[in-house]
Amino acid sequence: MEKDFFYNASLKIFKDTVPKDVVSEIVEKIRITVKDFPDDWLISEDKRAKIRVVIKRILRRNNYPKEQLERISKRMLKQTEKEFTIKD
Repeated sequence: MEKDFFYNASLKIFKDTVPKDVVSEIVEKIRITVKDFPDDWLISEDKRAKIRVVIKRILRRNNYPKEQLERISKRMLKQTEKEFTIKD
């Protein structure tokens, strides 16, 4: 996977709570998920929920405590929105 701004920014945010390999997996899975979304996905709660589910599945598979799932997924969704916002 190309180490780019999205990966590096995500890694910086989660450096103390999520290992690099897990961040890498989340970033890659988000890219795969978002590429099939229409351009206006940010306004679709269904699409946003799908991204949260992707993040939580990876975290659960890596044995993250339930109380951390929501906090980490919200922060990662916010980072995803920054990365994939259409720029004029």
